[in-house]
Amino acid sequence: MREIRFRGKRIDNGEWVYGWYVKDWEGGSRIVTEFGPDITHCWDCGANEQKSFKVDPKTVGQYIGEHDKKGVDAYEGDIVKGHVLNCDTGRYVNFIGVVKFRNAAYVLDGYSKYLQEKRYNVKFYRSFEIIGNIYENPELLKGEESECNH
Repeated sequence: MREIRFRGKRIDNGEWVYGWYVKDWEGGSRIVTEFGPDITHCWDCGANEQKSFKVDPKTVGQYIGEHDKKGVDAYEGDIVKGHVLNCDTGRYVNFIGVVKFRNAAYVLDGYSKYLQEKRYNVKFYRSFEIIGNIYENPELLKGEESECNH
């Protein structure tokens, strides 16, 4: 059974918060970090405000149930780097990609000039390393790819 968990950037201070994603009664996006007997207060910003945080909905991403080679949990929107096999040449190439949900599966949507300079999808492998995310480090997607010797 996969753990269902989300993250989002808090509106009040820009920090990441992790938990369950909900819409509040005003239609805003929240991450609830802890459920308790008075959970109804999370919806109306009452007594449990410290357990429910308003987040920017554009930054909300789901945990994909996998982690990178360093054990860091992977979420939608993470930027990863690693190596993928170019089936045309039989050589591994460096790869930078974004974790996305597409066609009922999590994929790495990325770019490598050695794979005909087009975007493509590869399966998420734990040999990849999370190097940032699209919200805080979009410049990482402009990195130069190169062939590697593996």
